[in-house]
Amino acid sequence: MLKYIDRILNSQTYHKEYITYRNYPEVEFVKKTAEDEIRNFAKKKKEENKKEEQKEPLQYLFSFTSKEFHGYSVTSADWNPVNKDLLAVAY
Repeated sequence: MLKYIDRILNSQTYHKEYITYRNYPEVEFVKKTAEDEIRNFAKKKKEENKKEEQKEPLQYLFSFTSKEFHGYSVTSADWNPVNKDLLAVAY
């Protein structure tokens, strides 16, 4: 249960970063008419084309620090084969 609570709290705290990390589109909850949908669709297509033309640099999303390991250098890092979001680091 603590794992799920931790995920809920982190998803609320770092919601925008998770969306960016997973490359999910941002969702807007607004009531719209059919005409609004057509206008917004055309506008989004234009914006997507502009974004494809302009490559964005990498974004700094997360940072983890610990007082216990301050001053130590990372000697090894490996992704968890089961949960791809977990990174194990050795000092």
